[in-house]
Amino acid sequence: MKLVYASYDAVLMPSICFDSFPRIVLEPIAMGKPVIATHYGEAKEIVLNGVSGYVINPFDVKEIADKITNLLVDDKKGEKFGIVGRDA
Repeated sequence: MKLVYASYDAVLMPSICFDSFPRIVLEPIAMGKPVIATHYGEAKEIVLNGVSGYVINPFDVKEIADKITNLLVDDKKGEKFGIVGRDA
């Protein structure tokens, strides 16, 4: 999985299920990647909104698209989010 996450610019987890220990969020953060996760489950406790990634409403397609675009257009922001998330 390290090679897979290393190739990503960001990770999107649009889950609507409650997950008390979301490894799909923890693993990319440990690799220094920004994460876009939903406010369902404990992902919102791991991702610092606007600091190490984004916490979004999974039913708001425009918000999801905006956050993805924001990270892909601004490479520096994605790198900064990844560093903050990994070091937190």
